[in-house]
Amino acid sequence: MMARERYLAMLSSWAHWAATSDAIVLLAGDGEERVDVACRMMAVGPNQMLVITGGLDDPPYSLTARKLRAKALGLGVAPSKIVTDGALNTHEQAEHVVALAKERGWKRLSVVASPDHIARAHLTFVKVLDDAGLADSVCVMPVTVSAKWGEVPAGRDCTRLDLLTDECAKVERYAEHVATWERGVGYLLAWEGRA
Repeated sequence: MMARERYLAMLSSWAHWAATSDAIVLLAGDGEERVDVACRMMAVGPNQMLVITGGLDDPPYSLTARKLRAKALGLGVAPSKIVTDGALNTHEQAEHVVALAKERGWKRLSVVASPDHIARAHLTFVKVLDDAGLADSVCVMPVTVSAKWGEVPAGRDCTRLDLLTDECAKVERYAEHVATWERGVGYLLAWEGRA
């Protein structure tokens, strides 16, 4: 079995609902779908922060953090519990959030993304943590929204399964910003017993 398949299998079975985090990280995309998941997670732990990151305004698929913040407020998240960030791509999102984690002393981050994007997003966070020397002290837990693989998300022209194929190719294309599949396996194994 190749490292990519091992990583994807591990990622898909990660027990992300098992514990609260210091911050729930909502990656903008999929319109408002991810907000509901992030807000449900916020209700579980009163001390968690909600970091909404994304500056691309491309409705209906991608909305800015400012717009998603309004939705989170409407779902009952207190204004003092929300941090917004205008990063324009996954790498910027990871850099900004890891900098926040370092500044605020956060040790556990739950990253909320769609099932077709979570692997590349998670590997991007692992790479940024590695570069910052924080991979052994900050746990990034992958959280996916529920979605049908055969559906075409709003604002897109192909299915989630096709998007997954593209995301896997981006892991290779953006190698300077993304941890390798092998590193992803190692990271998950290292945190498996501690998360």
